[in-house]
Amino acid sequence: MRWRPLLLVLLAAAVGLSWLAFDLFFPFRGYAGNIFVVIEPGSGASQVTELLVARGVLKHRLPFLVRYWVGRPRHTLRAGEYLFDHPLRPIDVYRRLVQGDIYLHTVVIPEGSDRFDIARILNLRLGIDPDQFLRTTQQTMPIHDLDPHAPSLEGYLFPDTYRFARGVSAATVVLTMLVRFRHILPRGWQANCLPPPLNPLPNWGGEEEALPLVHLRREGGKQAGMVSSLWPRSLKRRRRRPRNGPSSPASLRDGSSGECQCSPIPRWSTQRDWPAAR
Repeated sequence: MRWRPLLLVLLAAAVGLSWLAFDLFFPFRGYAGNIFVVIEPGSGASQVTELLVARGVLKHRLPFLVRYWVGRPRHTLRAGEYLFDHPLRPIDVYRRLVQGDIYLHTVVIPEGSDRFDIARILNLRLGIDPDQFLRTTQQTMPIHDLDPHAPSLEGYLFPDTYRFARGVSAATVVLTMLVRFRHILPRGWQANCLPPPLNPLPNWGGEEEALPLVHLRREGGKQAGMVSSLWPRSLKRRRRRPRNGPSSPASLRDGSSGECQCSPIPRWSTQRDWPAAR
């Protein structure tokens, strides 16, 4: 008769493990529509579990916590913003938090946007402080090899569609756009077109200096002027160069990109007052 208590303990353990396994691998959804759950940095496992239960992502706390305790210390729950839009098994929720599968916001930088326009877009989409972004774009060390005399990063922030996590820093956004700028250029451009000839241009009503403008022409003429759209809209409104004005074109042939022509263009110093962020 002494074996009966032991049998009861084993039976209870089997029932408990069966319930844990069933709950871990059974999809659950206790919310309507789509929800965002933000895991703050430094949050403990108990806090994260309570938040997920309160938002309807998890039905019970214990199965999730047991899986977390089994995985320690190899696995940690990563902070960030997570999107939940369909029923998930608690084991899948755990994997998403361990892998850091955070939600990335799509940010579209239109062609012709200057750094002030970009600052407004980033403030609207990601909550980045415009003043902080503008201060970051005044640090020209990342493009010193391309333009040692550049007063800012204007013209090197490539317009494209990006995906960033909420809370990303202004420096990370700027470096990402600069990397995209370098990646989109033909490989031989820097070696063949830099440094450009900085010959003075005729005075067209302001202080001007020559800078390289890159025109990409795909074979067949399907795509042209892709990088030239980087320059501010104010440059496009300026008058064209006189026919007899000095120019020093250089060209190269890139095997996949087509023809790259580097020619000096004027750059006007533009000063704009940015309103203080509220």
